[in-house]
Amino acid sequence: MMEALKNALDKEEFDKLMEKIEKKGILKVLGREMLTNKKLRKIMMTSHKGGGEKRLKGEQKNEFEIRLKSHHNSSGVLDEYLESKKYTEEDFFKKMNEEPKDVPRVIYVHTPYCDKICSFCNLNREQISGSLDEYADFLVEEFKKYGKYKYVNSKPFSVVFFGGGTPTVYKTYQMEKILKSVRDNIVLTEDYEFTLETTLHNLDDKKIEVLNKYGVNRLSVGIQSFSEAGRKFYNRTYGSIEVIKRLQELKEKFHGEVCIDIIYNYPNQTVEEVINDARVI
Repeated sequence: MMEALKNALDKEEFDKLMEKIEKKGILKVLGREMLTNKKLRKIMMTSHKGGGEKRLKGEQKNEFEIRLKSHHNSSGVLDEYLESKKYTEEDFFKKMNEEPKDVPRVIYVHTPYCDKICSFCNLNREQISGSLDEYADFLVEEFKKYGKYKYVNSKPFSVVFFGGGTPTVYKTYQMEKILKSVRDNIVLTEDYEFTLETTLHNLDDKKIEVLNKYGVNRLSVGIQSFSEAGRKFYNRTYGSIEVIKRLQELKEKFHGEVCIDIIYNYPNQTVEEVINDARVI
């Protein structure tokens, strides 16, 4: 990757990019640079195989021969294939007063806060520097406001997904009023999915009780790796033994599904570590 960047950019551009990467990390820098730097977008659209250059468009026969390693950095490539349409505020509220189509519907809620920043993540998030009372109240009012519109209340939703950031970073009382507002204002299908992304260290027994109380039925737990080297690289909390113990306890106390995220192919990861992750799971 670094060699491709060095070949594509002139020396001054490459040196400036490396300086940014050293300060902020490669994922965060490339995610932002991809949006503005045409040369970087071209690199992401190019695959080098057998000494020959292949592109997503043009002479390439099989578009699946290229795997973009980070969905955060691939928008500069995929935007070329996706239709983009801008809505005005007037368009938006007109849609809110319309009858929705009879299709599965999803609500995504973003929590852009974490109490600990992971090394691999370049999503919209920041470390907590104060109380989240104001943001929790904001979410409560948003569900109340939009729950009154025809587009929202006339048909049930199949999925509610809280992503982040870390949606379980809220204090227990904050989480309870947010989830209560969801259930008070959003109608769900009988076979709904209600997911929160989480870390292990952000959950305790009281929070798990609140999750169960309001019908959360799926947790997506950011484990990333069970190896000590991997967990240190990703800046994760707890060692492997404690992680396995807490996962077992979570599965016993939480009434829904417990899913875990694993990232592979980090620098210097061994095949044995990948196999061990699979074995532990």
